[in-house]
This record gives sequence, C-alpha cells and structure tokens, in this order.
Amino acid sequence: PRGLHEETQDLVKRFAEAMAQKLYDAEQKYGYDDGWMSDNWMGECRENLYEHLAKGDPRDVANYCAFLWHHKETTAPNDWSHVMEIATTMIDILMERQLPPPPQDQG
Repeated sequence: PRGLHEETQDLVKRFAEAMAQKLYDAEQKYGYDDGWMSDNWMGECRENLYEHLAKGDPRDVANYCAFLWHHKETTAPNDWSHVMEIATTMIDILMERQLPPPPQDQG
C-alpha cells in the first residue's frame, strides 16, 4: 500500500518470494499442484499448519496460513475434540528436536 515503509515493503517482497520458492520446491519434490484450492481439506490444512509450526520453518507456516486465508478459514481448530491430539503432535515434534526443558517458574 502507498506509504508503507520502504524496508517493510522489502520484507514483504522477500518473504513472498521465499514462500513461493518453498511451494515450488514442494511441487517439484512431491508432485503437488493446485490441490490447495479444494474446499475439502481445511481440517488437514490446519493440522499441517500446527505440525509445521512445531517444526519451525516460518515459510511453511505462512504457506498454510495463505491456504486457509484463501478459503476464508480461521487458523483455530474447528473441532475442539482434536485439540489434545494436536498438542500431543506438536509436543512430539518439539521433543524430537531435543529442545532444552522449559524454564522452571520461580514464582
């Protein structure tokens, strides 16, 4: 938009290019195409978002957010009965990364 700071414009352009490259690489590696346009995978899309959030690559997270945005969907789980399953998956992924334990509350 007009008036957006020059450095912010540059950030958005660079990140959009990085997102596009990540999508291109996935298309080449896995044979993906425009399946993201389908309405019938929003639950799976959210699950992939949460999984990739735990994995840590902001480009993947942004791409799944873009898919949800395209469908006018929220990033929040649409079925709260799966929240514990999602949290467990995220914890498993984080444990695989061997992160140090969280700091103890000194309160």
